[in-house]
Amino acid sequence: MNQADPIFQSGGVLAGQTAFNPFGDFRVPIPSNQATVDFARVHPKDEDISKIATVDGTVYTTSLFELPPVASVRIRWSVSPRNAEGDSRSAKRGGDIVGNSPVPPANGEEDPTLSTLKPSFHLQPEQCDSRFYSLEFTGGARFESS
Repeated sequence: MNQADPIFQSGGVLAGQTAFNPFGDFRVPIPSNQATVDFARVHPKDEDISKIATVDGTVYTTSLFELPPVASVRIRWSVSPRNAEGDSRSAKRGGDIVGNSPVPPANGEEDPTLSTLKPSFHLQPEQCDSRFYSLEFTGGARFESS
């Protein structure tokens, strides 16, 4: 570094400090280099933002129809449309920080939808084994799109 640089002169940010000495050993730091190193050190900050909005809705029946005298059939249908957004900004995007590659900004959006369908077959108490009060068989299907 140049000791005659205005940064080291009267009124400069490092006035009165000694210019950086590049001929030291990293295992034995040169004390007079510390002020210059602290001045030049960069603390990059990455900023990531994400948002998600969800709406859920469920439609179901307590009894879609009866199968006399033994059972009833029920159905439950749920749908959950969502909107997800993401944005990432990096202080390293320009590639002007020593030791870092440029990082381009990234953003994206996704609109996934989740839908489920669950039919159930419910046996009435009088049709069950004496050990059970009632018995129900449930199936399900799930669909998700992005």
